[in-house]
Order: sequence, then C-alpha cells, then structure tokens
Amino acid sequence: MTGITLEERLRQHLRFSTSLKPNHKECWIRSLINQGRNPIISSLETCDTREEALDGECWWIEAALKEGWQLTNGSSGGEGAIPSEATKRRMSEAAKRRWEDSIEREKEAERGRLRLQNPLLRQLLSEKARERWQDPVFHAEQAEGNRQRAQTPEHRKKQSQDTIEQWQDPVYRKKLTEINRARVQSQEFRKRQGDALRSLWQDPIYREKQLRSDKGAAISRAAQDPEKLEQRAERTRSLWQDPTYRQKTNEARNKAKAAKREAAL
Repeated sequence: MTGITLEERLRQHLRFSTSLKPNHKECWIRSLINQGRNPIISSLETCDTREEALDGECWWIEAALKEGWQLTNGSSGGEGAIPSEATKRRMSEAAKRRWEDSIEREKEAERGRLRLQNPLLRQLLSEKARERWQDPVFHAEQAEGNRQRAQTPEHRKKQSQDTIEQWQDPVYRKKLTEINRARVQSQEFRKRQGDALRSLWQDPIYREKQLRSDKGAAISRAAQDPEKLEQRAERTRSLWQDPTYRQKTNEARNKAKAAKREAAL
C-alpha cells in the first residue's frame, strides 16, 4: 500500500535495498539486481480512502498467499503488523457493520468486481484452476457436488430465474445467439452432432421409439386435416408401387424386428 506514485515507490524500494541491514524484501530486490534483472511495479487496486486501502491490502495479501504467491511481505497487511485476536475481532465487527449498510455493501461488491478484472489476478486464478482440475480426485468431487446441487429444487429454480433475467437483456441475448449460431455452423460441431445421432440410431429401441413418435405426431397432425391425410396416403401408395422402395422398407423392418427380439432376450 502506498500513497505516492508507483515510480516513487519503486525508487524507494531500490534505495532501501542498498541498506546495511536489509530485510527479506530488500534482499530479494538486491538478488534480482545482482542477476542483471530489473524489478517492476504495478497497481493491483486503487482506493479512495485509507480504510479501503488497508482492507484492500489485507485482501490482496490473503488472496495471494492462498494462491501460492511467494510474497516478501513481513505482515498480513493493514497497519503493517500482525493483528492480535482482539484486533481481529474488532476488525470483523467493523466489517459486519459495514456489510449491513447497503451503500457500503455495494461499494465493497464493486471493489470485488474491480479486483477480478485485474489481468494479473485473472491469469493466476485461471492457471491455479487448471492445475486443480487436472487432479482426478478434485475433478470427481466437483462433478459430484455439481450433480447434487443441480438436483435440488432451490438450485433449479434459481438457475431458471437467472436464465430468464439474462435472456431479457437484449445485449446478452444477441451475444449468445451469435455464439450459438457460430458453433452450429462449425464443421467440428456438425460432425460431433452427426456422430452422436448415428450412434443413437444404431440402438433399435431408440430407433423404434423415435419412429413411433414421428409417425404418431404426423398422424395426429394429418388427422386434423383430411386433405393432408389423403395426400399422405396417396404418396405412400405411390412409393409402395416401387419394387426397390418396397424391398428396402421390408428389409429395414425385418432387421428392426430381429434386433428388438434380440434385445428382449
């Protein structure tokens, strides 16, 4: 945390690294310089008040340590020292009071959103997530947890409400439509869908069910229009007069019946 410019803060660190009794951070800076490397400095977050800056410093240090960053900080942030249990309780109570204030809660939520927009943090979180998902145990636990949550009525209701709200946003709807259209038009997607459908149609039970469903739906629609029903019957009679068509249809029916009998045994 600093109240001066980044350039001034970096010069300050470089100057302190030449002291006779350097601390761990200053020794690390000195080791970089001895290797011919120049330390760099960047801003993770900008705050409006000192209180926000202290909270932000604690948050970044805690988040970085959880993600495995090799920090050289001598404390957990805040006032520059490790707080006592009593101080931690007071800080916790103050944070709860701020969270109960809707304005302060929204400000804190906005700071959280801004933190997640930081490219450095997003890259690190992405790399850590990929590493965790490569662990088969973690992968199985997460998948099972997601399945269990997805089956609860509360989760399904919330997902439905979130989807409805998102779909009411014209920008989101347009973006998702373009993404889906591009995916459907891709050769990879079409090949994958074709392979999946061919695999399903090789199942005699699925094929028979689909044929019945399609035939039943067609008959139901045609029954509401006698003219269409007559046209369909005439077209079927015309096709059946073709010996090749009749032979192929009979062979397909016999094959489906045989497969169904084998599946039932």
